[in-house]
Amino acid sequence: MTSTMRAAVITAAQHFEIQQRAIPVPAPGSALIAVALAGICGGDLQQYRRATGALATIPGHEACGTVASAPGHAALEGRRVVFDPQVHWCGHCEWCAKGHTEVCAQRRYLGAHVDGTFAQFVAVPIDRLYPIPDSMTWEEAASVHGLAGPVFASQRFVHHIGETVAVLGPGAAGLLFVQLAKKCFGASTVILAGRSAHRLALGMQLGADAVVNTLTDKLSDAVLALTGGRGVDVIIETTGNVQLRQELPALAALRARVLSYATGPIGFDSLKCLSVFGSTGATRSMQPALDLIASGRIVTGPLISHRYPLDDIQQAFDTAIGDAKGDYVKGVIDLTQ
Repeated sequence: MTSTMRAAVITAAQHFEIQQRAIPVPAPGSALIAVALAGICGGDLQQYRRATGALATIPGHEACGTVASAPGHAALEGRRVVFDPQVHWCGHCEWCAKGHTEVCAQRRYLGAHVDGTFAQFVAVPIDRLYPIPDSMTWEEAASVHGLAGPVFASQRFVHHIGETVAVLGPGAAGLLFVQLAKKCFGASTVILAGRSAHRLALGMQLGADAVVNTLTDKLSDAVLALTGGRGVDVIIETTGNVQLRQELPALAALRARVLSYATGPIGFDSLKCLSVFGSTGATRSMQPALDLIASGRIVTGPLISHRYPLDDIQQAFDTAIGDAKGDYVKGVIDLTQ
């Protein structure tokens, strides 16, 4: 093995450079992973737009690959794995003691605080690794962490069988929430709303009972019509659209729960007794997500709409943020090419 690798580095807002970087040397208790596929998520796109965080850092955190070396753990070498990108938490603060490592003040993530997965190799603590079955494709494996976030978020509140759910935003996360609500949490009716006819059609294929195209229909009117004027029991907001987030109470039934899977202020109506939940991270959700995909219960293959080699990562990100037709759902970077 050579001592250097190829890596995509954000050097300015909306600008990547492919650089030669030293291959990470895994610390004791860590493994070196040869990255196969690395997914592009919304957080990566925000980092690309704004060059947030330290410049000249390798972004990326949703990935899969093969264990190239694992000092002291030779049995792991050659295993295909996915991994939790939260590579550090302190373990002794108030929140870690309560099991909420995702909000530890000392948490560290691949692609944000340390070099990430848009590179040929990445170092990951061994206890963050999850072996994948031989039957799982690389494309499915690359989707595990993308599902783990919605799995974790969905468990922030109690679901009741037979409820109505509105998922706002037919991106990759929204399409995963549709499947979770319908296939895992017993929703009787799942309404998917957004502006892309292509993604809305995909949502219907993946289990949505109804869709609302917000380019042609007023969302609140459509949701109330679909629920007989009652509103929905659960709203899952994935878009981050400022105006939309203020209008959520108009969609809600009494005592509805609202899951904010995006950042920014959110509307609230105390007379409806709404409960609002936020979520970050994927604590204890990697293995459940892996199992859901491996069993075929949650389908991720149709979500990967674009695939690029590392050399074309600039085009990959520009396509993602410039998608006008709504044909883009999720892109992956192929490190095997």
